[in-house]
Amino acid sequence: MAKLVSGALTEKYRIVKEGVEKIMRGRVIETEASRIYREGAKEADRKRLTQDAKAMLDDGLEPERVARILHITVEKLEELVGLITT
Repeated sequence: MAKLVSGALTEKYRIVKEGVEKIMRGRVIETEASRIYREGAKEADRKRLTQDAKAMLDDGLEPERVARILHITVEKLEELVGLITT
């Protein structure tokens, strides 16, 4: 994509084109839509993790076991569900 953009913008200017390609090589242009999508997906993952954790705790599982099943720390579990373990 970067080559297409730089090619179109710098068609007549070889040195500028080379500079643009060097700068843009390997970088991903993040659009507002992709940022919003990424943040939404992250929030959805957090909500799903919280729901799963609460369900397991409501079923009587120990917080340490729930944390191990969900591959998180007990501290993260506490943060998600507002627990205080002793």
